[in-house]
Amino acid sequence: MRAVWTAMLIACLGDTHIPERADRLPDWVWGKLMELRPDRILFTGDATEEVVLLLLERLAPVYAVRGNMDPVDMGLPGELSLDFDGLRFMLIHGHQFGRGAYGALARHAEGHDFLVCGHTHACKTFKEGGVVVINPGSATGAWGGGTVGDASADEGGRGGGEVTGASFATVDTETRQVVIFKGDKHGIKNQRLQE
Repeated sequence: MRAVWTAMLIACLGDTHIPERADRLPDWVWGKLMELRPDRILFTGDATEEVVLLLLERLAPVYAVRGNMDPVDMGLPGELSLDFDGLRFMLIHGHQFGRGAYGALARHAEGHDFLVCGHTHACKTFKEGGVVVINPGSATGAWGGGTVGDASADEGGRGGGEVTGASFATVDTETRQVVIFKGDKHGIKNQRLQE
């Protein structure tokens, strides 16, 4: 039996790579999460230390999957299928399908409304085959492992190996609106996608 909740704000984040690539969550990320007070947190993997998930548990229940850099002994599943407010979410790191293989991931998530994935550290949201894909990027702005010209390269040809700035996303289950929060030395920028 699956649990079902109603009218929620869900925060999506991951790829923190603490302590290997970042010391902690940026102050603006933690502050914005505290301000938003999400009902649930979906973590896309690559925490690399369980303390990251325990910290996030102070804000809301955390649902996390194992990333390619997470130790097996963290006991995280490879993927989760969750129902919130009548919407189905597939949570997966994404390395299982190759870097930036959104088409294959969306096919794998068939029957879900949202696919929340990570691995590339490239923050983006779009619709693929009837599924809203959310890659919240890296919540710490940690550099990714890709190289210029690989499958994670964005439209400008920049690969996942660059530092992109910290980012995360939220989903409002009532309005189905996705909001991306990106921060860098210039401040926080929001991008909204109305589903």
